[in-house]
Amino acid sequence: GRRLMLARPVLDVAATEIRRALAAGGPCPQLPAAVLAHIRRHGLYNDPAKADHSVHAHNEAP
Repeated sequence: GRRLMLARPVLDVAATEIRRALAAGGPCPQLPAAVLAHIRRHGLYNDPAKADHSVHAHNEAP
């Protein structure tokens, strides 16, 4: 297979720390504003116990 290498900034933070902060609903200053906006808009990395499942209702079969 092919690989596509993209130039990107290197974050000096573990993904686990980012997930934990986002799941708690807290700030995550390590992420660019556009990335954080995308994550929040799509409800990614939420705490499953606190998740609003109506956001994903359109993906569920009737």
